[in-house]
Amino acid sequence: MKIIMIYDQIQSGAGIKDDHDIPLGAKKEAVGPAVMMEPFLKKVDGKVVACLYCGDGTYLKNPDEVSRKLCAMVNKLKPDVVMCGPCFNYLNYGKMAARIAYDINQNTSSKAIAAMSDDNQETINEYKDKLCIIKTPKKGGIGLNESLEGMCVLAKALYQEKEIEEILRTFDKAPSPSSENITLADYDFTYEIKDNQLYIDFVNESAHDATYEFSVKGDTLILIGGEGTIGGTYELTKVHDKKADK
Repeated sequence: MKIIMIYDQIQSGAGIKDDHDIPLGAKKEAVGPAVMMEPFLKKVDGKVVACLYCGDGTYLKNPDEVSRKLCAMVNKLKPDVVMCGPCFNYLNYGKMAARIAYDINQNTSSKAIAAMSDDNQETINEYKDKLCIIKTPKKGGIGLNESLEGMCVLAKALYQEKEIEEILRTFDKAPSPSSENITLADYDFTYEIKDNQLYIDFVNESAHDATYEFSVKGDTLILIGGEGTIGGTYELTKVHDKKADK
């Protein structure tokens, strides 16, 4: 699982609190909170591949332009998950993180989350129904390790959801709970993920809804038949678009 961090000037180490006008930049190695996060990343098979940063003043002067450029960088690097934060109690960073995370979710194929303390309540209230926000302590507060671990666990969940979405969009046949396979061309469906359970709800009433236990290994989604199925194990492999990979 490839992860990108988006920082302000403080968390990136590019400047101090008063260095608001630090321009957009990037570091190829893990810096700042990402270093503390490494033990938790190992548990979820994650790795920080880059840290992007921007001074909070640079962002506030032109939020649309900064967001556009960061989304372009994310599109180029193609991480699985982007973590915007932790912002702690830095209010301007909180505003930047939430907006950038939202725009990444809207304009790229990557999943993005934000992380900040309750001091950013105005921002949290604005975005709580639009994206996932992990609450952290203030800078120097108690409970940072728990928050960092929570960010990693959430990143893993979003990564698995993304992989399932991509595989379900591209595999040739859906696993059928009846004796026949059901082609996606003929049967639309929605799905819900809860823990390690995948619930498939077929729109066509001739297909029975079904529950599967799932796991993801690379480009393969492994489903073990449960309620509403005839049992069995299915391996569904994502079909890559060669044109998109170029």
